[in-house]
Order: sequence, then structure tokens, then C-alpha cells
Amino acid sequence: MDPYSLTTSSLLAVGMAHFLPVKVVTLDLASLGVSGLQTPSSRHIYYLLCLLVPVGCGMPPPLEFGDISTVVKNNYDHGETVEYFCQTYYTLDGQTHKTCSNGQWTGEMRCLRPCTVTLDDMRRNNIGLKYKPDSKMYSPHKDFLEFNCTTGSPDGRLAMRQQCIDGVMLLPSCQ
Repeated sequence: MDPYSLTTSSLLAVGMAHFLPVKVVTLDLASLGVSGLQTPSSRHIYYLLCLLVPVGCGMPPPLEFGDISTVVKNNYDHGETVEYFCQTYYTLDGQTHKTCSNGQWTGEMRCLRPCTVTLDDMRRNNIGLKYKPDSKMYSPHKDFLEFNCTTGSPDGRLAMRQQCIDGVMLLPSCQ
């Protein structure tokens, strides 16, 4: 279906036209509140000249763990865009913009979560960060962290190098 519809039309003028009997077009104008159209003769009918006006949008939808880079307005015109970004350590997946398209916001994106590894998490598994001595480490989506054993040796269930996938990082263990 065409993104423009008669329900979002602006009626501009009512006039007369001379139509050849080539094609009959029936419009359901009741949904627009138009009634009482008359045909003065079989060769002349009243017609509505419609301009299909795209509808604007309200405020853009929120992005979980993200925000909009400009001041947010209450209303946007058809075709206007807004740019999104993710909070620190979060990774944008998808498009950077949403576009107002005939009353609907289009464009898909999401903010992928970082992974958090704490000192307590590592102590429980007898591991430490191989290259960074921080007590709390944030790792963005798809980033790798490498661990080493604080005591013992790796138990072999997981590799000592692990990747963050949307907020989830499996931690290896040592015994």
C-alpha cells in the first residue's frame, strides 16, 4: 500500500471536470467525512482535488542505553532525521539515524551492553586480568579480555581469553 493515504490527505478544492467514460473510480470518502456529492449530468461530476500531504511525527522513540545527539522537539516534519548515540562503553548496532516517514519513525538500532568483570568475580574463579590490574573492568561488546591464574592452573573448561557479547562474558576458572 502507498505510504500516503486518503485519510492523511488535505482537501484543497472542489470543482467540476469533464470525464470520458473510460474508467470508473470509486472512492470511499465517508472516512474523510465527505458526503453529499452530486452529479449534475451523466457527463459531468464533481470531484475532489486532493493533495497527499505526508504526516509528521511526534517525539522520536527513546533508545535504551542511548540518547539523541540534538535537542529533542515535540514534532518533526516528514523526512526529518534524528541522530542517536549510545552511552559510554555501549556499542551502537544498526543505523545511527531514525527518519520521520509519514507519521512513523523508521530506522533500527540498539545499544549493546558492555561486560563488567569485578575483582570479586575474578577471585571466585582464581583468575586475574593478564594485562590490567584494575578492580573493575568494563569491556565493550566484541572486545576480548585475557585472564591468568592467580593460583593453580586453568581447569580447561573455557579458554583464558574471552569475548564480551552484549553484556555477557564467560569467565574461565583455575584450580
